[in-house]
Amino acid sequence: MLLCAIALTSCNEDDNVTVTDNEKVLVKKEYFSLTSENFESRTVQYYDGEQIVADSTFNSDGEFVFQTVHSYTANTHTTTGLGPGGQFAGTTASEFDSQGRLSEYTFGGVQRRFTYTGDTILAEQWDEQNQGYLTLSEYTMGENGFIKSQKVLNNVEGELVFTFIFENGRPVEIVGQYNGGVPYNTANYTYYNTTIPVSQQITANKFNYEILRLDQMHVIPQLIFTDLKDVIMGTEVAFHAETTFDPEGYVLQRQTTNVNLEPSGDVHYYYSE
Repeated sequence: MLLCAIALTSCNEDDNVTVTDNEKVLVKKEYFSLTSENFESRTVQYYDGEQIVADSTFNSDGEFVFQTVHSYTANTHTTTGLGPGGQFAGTTASEFDSQGRLSEYTFGGVQRRFTYTGDTILAEQWDEQNQGYLTLSEYTMGENGFIKSQKVLNNVEGELVFTFIFENGRPVEIVGQYNGGVPYNTANYTYYNTTIPVSQQITANKFNYEILRLDQMHVIPQLIFTDLKDVIMGTEVAFHAETTFDPEGYVLQRQTTNVNLEPSGDVHYYYSE
């Protein structure tokens, strides 16, 4: 297993990031469904660098429900789900190329591959029935290496294109269009006015990884940017995060609500110095 010394560096499947002595390193996350005071499940993850080394879920009575085992090599990350008594509950496998970019992703027996040509990425999925790859999407990267657009190629209702508009390294809007002009699922993203520490910033490979494995763009900002505040669709706030930061910009707690302003999650972050 490829691990990193907690006090010195953080590492993940896409980049090695040097952490200076005065920076904090994430060592633990707690995910509560709904809120930490009223939850149905609690997931606890422990980290060594950027790698999850322990990952367990418990119910509201504190009883063990589920465990995810993470395994790493220099160019792979595999997860295996285990229920009570060790029952197998599924697996995922990510494989990366020499530049740390996602090249293959397997989940639930479904295999996807990603081919990089210049600033484009072709996403394909193995079709067992026809014994060949089915094209899913064509992605385009911007100058900073972040995916900026997705052309959905297997949409039965016609050509569908999503495009991110970036400001200061963050997507602030996503514009969807059918057949070159009909608007579809446009959304805006707002952020807290907080400076995120260098070691906690999102790299292009991390950003692209999440998009490619899910084959969609809309939900990515709220999943990976801890300083995201709102997702606005039309005049409605579809997602809101009430986030607490420490004076250095490290996120301590992130409470989220859905379109009905009902609690949807509560995440607590713990660091070593």
